[in-house]
Amino acid sequence: MKKQIIRQQVFNKYGGKCAYCGCDLTKLHIDHIIPLRRHLAVGSEKYPKGENHIDNYNPCCMSCNSSKGSNDVEYFRKQIEGRHEFMIKYSSEYRSMVKFNRLTINNEPLKFYFETV
Repeated sequence: MKKQIIRQQVFNKYGGKCAYCGCDLTKLHIDHIIPLRRHLAVGSEKYPKGENHIDNYNPCCMSCNSSKGSNDVEYFRKQIEGRHEFMIKYSSEYRSMVKFNRLTINNEPLKFYFETV
């Protein structure tokens, strides 16, 4: 399949929105749902190796693609859910924003955009 046709199909997959945060895509990044490089053994576990195939592609914004990196979706979810604890511990600016009610903490399980449509 031609590269441009694949890019358009991936872009259309969630109506021109990032599969993870749901923002409108001004620049399309294509994420491998199962990363190509996560096939290395970690401890006693072996991660599956993703493929370059339309079924393994998600439309993604630059921020989510950069944050997810070569991790799988569940690791990305846990990473985001754990950021609050990290920020509270290491960022006085973040603590101030919470203290003065400039940020609202939501402890509900994280759902990515693709899980809600």
